[in-house]
Amino acid sequence: MRFNAAMFSRITSSTRYLPIIDGLRFMAIAPVVLYHINQFYGFNGPLSNSARTDPLFHLLNLGNFGVRLFFVISGFILSLPFAEHYLRGAKQVSLKQYFIRRLTRLEPPYIISLLIYFGVRWLAQGSLHASSISDLFLSLFYSTFAFHKLSTINYVTWSLEIEVQFYIFAPLLCTLFAVKSKIFRRFILAGTVLILGAFKTFVFNQPLWCLLDFLHYFVVGLLLCDLYLVSWEKTSRRPLVWDVVGLCSWALLVADLVCDFWVPMITPVLIFTAYCSAMRGRLWNKLLTIPLLVTIGGMCYTIYLYHVLLLAAPATATFACIRVGSAYWLNVIVQCIILCPLVFACSAILFAALERPFMVPNWPQLFCQQITAKTLLWRRKKDVIS
Repeated sequence: MRFNAAMFSRITSSTRYLPIIDGLRFMAIAPVVLYHINQFYGFNGPLSNSARTDPLFHLLNLGNFGVRLFFVISGFILSLPFAEHYLRGAKQVSLKQYFIRRLTRLEPPYIISLLIYFGVRWLAQGSLHASSISDLFLSLFYSTFAFHKLSTINYVTWSLEIEVQFYIFAPLLCTLFAVKSKIFRRFILAGTVLILGAFKTFVFNQPLWCLLDFLHYFVVGLLLCDLYLVSWEKTSRRPLVWDVVGLCSWALLVADLVCDFWVPMITPVLIFTAYCSAMRGRLWNKLLTIPLLVTIGGMCYTIYLYHVLLLAAPATATFACIRVGSAYWLNVIVQCIILCPLVFACSAILFAALERPFMVPNWPQLFCQQITAKTLLWRRKKDVIS
């Protein structure tokens, strides 16, 4: 774990680092990876005909809900500095620095991943198509979801387009923390979650292809941020009752997804109580701060960007070579046991090479300084030789 901490730990621009958040990121990314393994094997594996009747296929098929878990975490993390300003009198957040940090931290890994996907697709097809080039530009500017379609370059990036919309809207939404009354402020936040969830449940359950489809999940993050800063951060008590609440919340969340019962309205509430138990419970907090889970969760952005690509070739090989009996559930478990460590290990290398360097807050300045220093050194050597 010392090796992991040195090579694969996150670099944050804030003095506050919460391991539990990376633990929750693991809880979000793990089902997404399992979802895509299940999708690949269920549609392309040798037992694809029996997959549709297998209960485990339908259970793992719920893993794409992990994206909503990420939205709640984003709401919490993005609102934290704004909430500190309004609730604790901390320094006001510079919107210029806020947006520059978003650009320098998230854009380079995202652009690099798109170019890698595009290059792999080019090599696989042997030629370029106009649609591929146009989709690349749409993806670069987070626009494919606006055209009611998924990116053909990397289709999982649709959620990043929603995230970008929230980044733009977050400073305005966080002005809710300016409400002085704690009860009234939390009433507004909780009411917003319930109203938006009810709207998506009862009024308009068709996709809007924009932030409004998922805004209630981000607002859950704001409510958690309020509770954390005002009520939880300075207390060391971790009642065991929160662990019971967490167990019930995760179980009910799975049951809610399986039954598809008022999902847009109920699931944000269950995620809220589950995340509360992670922050306030004793056992859940210990579980989700295990160093290995925290390390994997800290690499979630890289894992999310590359896991589809990393699964493509190995999955084809393991599907063809490894088969245990004729039961779909047993074979998909074997595939998950083989492919998940492979995805996480390869993602760790990509994280260290293609994401971690951009976590340094002032990396553009450092990069320019290095280029200038190397240029001056090269000129001096040239002058000496001449």
